[in-house]
Amino acid sequence: TLNNFFYFFVYGQIFAKTGTLNKVKTLAGYMKTNSGKTLVFSLLINNYAGSVDQVKNKMEQLLQPALSL
Repeated sequence: TLNNFFYFFVYGQIFAKTGTLNKVKTLAGYMKTNSGKTLVFSLLINNYAGSVDQVKNKMEQLLQPALSL
């Protein structure tokens, strides 16, 4: 679920599906940028060290700059 993702984004800019297995975290979907462009993305983090929250934070950091395009 995206309820615990993207606290800093304006609601409605990211439309995605999450997935979780043991030591695998995925997020795929599309986003509407601030200029109105539509971008598609897919992230898969496999065999990570650390917590799920750390992985979620890193995913947010990877996607946040794209919203400015």
